[in-house]
Amino acid sequence: MFVALFIQLNIMKKIPLFLLLLFAIGSCKKEKLDANDIGGDTNIALTEVGRQSSVYLNMGGSYVSGSMVVTSNNGGIVNYHLVANLTGNPDSAMIAGLVPAEFKNPQGEIEADFKFKITSEGIVDFFIDQKPRLLVKYDDNVGAAYSFTATDGNNFVRTITEKTGIDEWPLGWMLIKTVKVEEDLPANDYNVTSVTYRANHKFGLVYIEAATSLGATISMDIYPQGL
Repeated sequence: MFVALFIQLNIMKKIPLFLLLLFAIGSCKKEKLDANDIGGDTNIALTEVGRQSSVYLNMGGSYVSGSMVVTSNNGGIVNYHLVANLTGNPDSAMIAGLVPAEFKNPQGEIEADFKFKITSEGIVDFFIDQKPRLLVKYDDNVGAAYSFTATDGNNFVRTITEKTGIDEWPLGWMLIKTVKVEEDLPANDYNVTSVTYRANHKFGLVYIEAATSLGATISMDIYPQGL
């Protein structure tokens, strides 16, 4: 999930607004949620402390892998720690150049902490203004839209554009059902025009893709282990 995630983080710092795919640095304190909050069970297997997910980034056919682990779950506010080692990748210098210095450790690895609210009903992120913004409700239908205005005045709309209804999305050796959410972005330094998310009621956020005005895409697959 990561370079997209870090580009998003960097975009938010500069504009400040959103990502490519991906998120604002989380704090460990519990936030007061607003109308974008979701109900549902917060005690789910996906967000157990210690739960690890593998992440795979695809940049024009060049792949980088990493992992992220749940470090805390406070009433559904789930903090993750992510690490990815670029050593040996032929495009490591290019990828590393996209990642802000504060998200690199002394060993040259990508390392960061971020958060979501995750329940049995859906996902809320904290990418924009570090405030809760609804990403998806699993039971919503095609056409459902989640809109909000950032503190800088930019308007955002996330729309469900597809519910597969059948097991067709590859996740490891399995096929799963997914909900597809699409979001157009305001102008930003990285020419990222839109972000697409796919989520599943059991496995959470499983895919993120960022498209640019130059025709390039960066995608990230997320595979929670042991579910």
